[in-house]
Parts: sequence; structure tokens; C-alpha cells
Amino acid sequence: MAHDTEIRKLAMIGCGSMGGGMALLFAEHGITVSLNDPSEETMDQLLATAKKNGLQDRMQKHGSYEDLCKSLGSPKVFVFSLPHGTVGDSVVDGLHPYLTKGDIIMDASNENWQNTQRRQGKLIPQYVRCGVFLFLVYLDTEYCASMLVQPFQKALVRSSSKNLADIVDREEAYTI
Repeated sequence: MAHDTEIRKLAMIGCGSMGGGMALLFAEHGITVSLNDPSEETMDQLLATAKKNGLQDRMQKHGSYEDLCKSLGSPKVFVFSLPHGTVGDSVVDGLHPYLTKGDIIMDASNENWQNTQRRQGKLIPQYVRCGVFLFLVYLDTEYCASMLVQPFQKALVRSSSKNLADIVDREEAYTI
């Protein structure tokens, strides 16, 4: 089954200040964002901001990991914006039953790299890629958003193949 390397949908897990800001930037650039956060109020505030900016059709909230995963394309793409510590481990454990070969997790939590590497170890048997995503803040939001979206769409796969399924089948590594 062929996968499209262009990312049209992603999940933002953690919708506070940083995660909410990234979710809005992704939505502004045409990506449909599925939201998940333990706080219903946080997601509702983000959806209200999206509505004020005409982005309500590009964001939806999900209360369970199962529903969240069903809302995504293939490969499923997740961006974490979580508190430091064991929260990331809990999220990976919760997502684990719904992850499939080729899914991508980007940890934008400014987390200790060793924690991300430990999570990578849990995901390798499923060929799920997990890595640290460096988030740079720029005053020009258009530039910042393009720095976020373009790497996902254009630099996600370091390979001569255009077909993501071929890359995953050959077990080529791809990094952000």
C-alpha cells in the first residue's frame, strides 16, 4: 500500500501555550490538526482561538487515543508538546496499541534527549520513528510556520525513493 509523503493531518498531543501555538500554525498552513490534551478547557480555548481566526474546520478535539488515531492518515504523525518527565512515557504507552509501521512521533517538548531515546527503544519493534523536534521562535510567524511545515513535507524522508511505503519496507531511517 503506497503512502503519500505529504502530511495533511497530524495530532497535537499537549495543547497548552506551545502546543496550541504550533497547532494554529499547522492549521494556518493547511494541515488538519487533531487535538488531544487532558484538559478539555485547554482544547476548548484553542478551538475558540481557531474559530476567531477562521481555522475551525482544520481542528478537532479527541478525548481518547483510539479516536485520535482514527482521525489521522497513514502514516500517523504525532507532535508532542508535553511537560517534562514521565508524561511522554505515559502517552507513548497509551498510543502503542494504535501505532503501525511507519508512524512518526516528534517530541517538541524540549525534553531531555535521553528520555526521547528511551521512548524510541520502545517503538523500534513497530518501525515507529520518534525523535526530538527543535522548535525555533521567530518574530515573523509566516517564516516560523514555514519552518515547521516545510520540514515535515519536504525534508521528512531522506531517501531517493518517493514512496514512503518503500522506505519503511526497506527500514530506511528518516529523521526530522
